[in-house]
Amino acid sequence: MLRHILLGTTVLGFIAVPLTTANAQKYSNVSTSASMPSVSFDRNIQANIDSAQQAINGCNRAALDAALNNLHEQQDELQGQSRQKPNPFFDPAAAAQKASEVGNAMAALKAKWNAQYPCGQAEATNNSAYLQEDVAGYYDLNRKSYFDGAKFSAGVSAGHFGIPDLPGVVGSEVPGMASTRQFERIKPEDSGTGQRLSFGLELPIDLGPVPPNILPPNIFNNLSDQEQAELDLILGVERTTTSFTQAPWTYSANGEDTLLVGVGGGPSPSGYVVGAANGDIDNIMYNRNFEGTRFEAGLGQKVHLQKQDSVITLRPFVGLGYGHSTTEEMFGGRTNSGTLDFSYTTKINSHSFEPFVGFDLSARPQYLSKVFQTDVQLNAGARYGYEFINVDGYDSLTVSGALNQTGMVDLDENEQSHNLKFNTGVVFNPDGAIRFEVGADFERTNNALVIMRDGTGPSYVSNEGQNVVLGTIRATFTF
Repeated sequence: MLRHILLGTTVLGFIAVPLTTANAQKYSNVSTSASMPSVSFDRNIQANIDSAQQAINGCNRAALDAALNNLHEQQDELQGQSRQKPNPFFDPAAAAQKASEVGNAMAALKAKWNAQYPCGQAEATNNSAYLQEDVAGYYDLNRKSYFDGAKFSAGVSAGHFGIPDLPGVVGSEVPGMASTRQFERIKPEDSGTGQRLSFGLELPIDLGPVPPNILPPNIFNNLSDQEQAELDLILGVERTTTSFTQAPWTYSANGEDTLLVGVGGGPSPSGYVVGAANGDIDNIMYNRNFEGTRFEAGLGQKVHLQKQDSVITLRPFVGLGYGHSTTEEMFGGRTNSGTLDFSYTTKINSHSFEPFVGFDLSARPQYLSKVFQTDVQLNAGARYGYEFINVDGYDSLTVSGALNQTGMVDLDENEQSHNLKFNTGVVFNPDGAIRFEVGADFERTNNALVIMRDGTGPSYVSNEGQNVVLGTIRATFTF
């Protein structure tokens, strides 16, 4: 009859969950003023408990940290096994029970250390005690540097960028009837594809224990680790490129004059009129390219709403972003019975600052872990930003062949934009040193910079709405 079943391995050795405790060692060799659980552990877990006890007896904080971290990894292994489907060889419920017992043992060891501190030598106040376990089971207060527990992420996204109200080009009018004049007669392609590379760094900042007399009411059943004040410093940079391109096409004047609307500068600021008989436009070409880099910095704080099979974590945050972008647009064709080539060329540079607020939400439903046979976390988030944009650049109209003239105006304006962003994703191996996320992002912004021409004054910049839908793959590394 099998008495122990091997469930998995870690770098620390094998972890086994006993189906019977007949021959298991009793945890009775740790004497402490704190209540110590008297339960059975396998030899690898017991070895780490013994090491922790020896470290406490010798007042060796570094050795205690090492033993507790080893126990934490073994507890994680047991928690992962508890989510597997049961089979004749092991019982997931037993793994869950054993994980809980390991957690209790860790808490008792920390209490034992606190009871006999300071061991004859001073220690900084914010390092003088271990706190309660957090969602993962252990909060390492002996962080050696700000990079312990830091997370670095790298992601790649691709998808659809659309500007539904992208202005048209070229005008028309019934010959001799200015009252019939219309603008934006030719609508170029208003959507395209884009890519985004993003990199992020999260640094946990310990602010020390919060005095009990200033703790807020525990309205949402927050976990005990909320007694430790900790913020996340969130840094990010992203690079976005988009392209709107349209294959050559033609425009029929249908018996009306064609208006090449001027940009407000040059020999003919208002533009040019091509008679109805010659007003068709051939070989029309259009492209719009965008390149932008954005830097962000923010602060967030996690709030753990419950500690059960499905852990829910909310992190509100605030921050400030800075961005720089360049938009280049070209629209051109051939008219006047093939004797007049024209081309609009635009370049818009922008610098922007955007304060923003938002939240991240994560949950770990147990049923998903059973479906994927591994730990799974669901992520979602939303944010709102108000962007201040400074614009410069130029807009020009060049006609060649019969006229060979160029008109150009400089651009210098300020705009504002309301921006909304939403994201969702699935994270695999969320507690691992390397985790992977597959997700989707949706953005509704008003910061698509476009050129407006009306033939009565210089060209000017307008910020139009833009819809962005992206698929994202991201890897996160925990230090």
